[in-house]
Amino acid sequence: MVIIGLLLLIASLVFGADLVVQNGGVDLNPTVFGIGLGNITSGGQFALGAITGFAIALGIALILAGTKRRSQRTHRRRGELAESRRAIEAHKAENARLSEELTRERAQRAEPAGADGQGGAGGADVGPYPATGGVTGR
Repeated sequence: MVIIGLLLLIASLVFGADLVVQNGGVDLNPTVFGIGLGNITSGGQFALGAITGFAIALGIALILAGTKRRSQRTHRRRGELAESRRAIEAHKAENARLSEELTRERAQRAEPAGADGQGGAGGADVGPYPATGGVTGR
């Protein structure tokens, strides 16, 4: 958008400048870039100048709109980057908390369960039922 506006602005300025330089006074047969535009009245010359001025204004408007759009896009991307960084920090904190919790749980499992030194999974009566030598009640 900026490039199109810049090209339109440059072309309009060159056209207008050439029109004024080659036809310094009131000329009813103006030439631009060596090409005659025909027999134009003073009203036609005014209209030609107005069209050239409009093209210049349109070029400036396109340049301004393009730079504004780019600025908004840059601002939005910076906001997204900041949000992403905040999310990364939150995930790192959560990861550290979970890692610490896992370390505590592993340490608790490694300690003996009973005070008499027989705790843990190696004991004979593990679970809610006492260990028996076989099927009882027969």
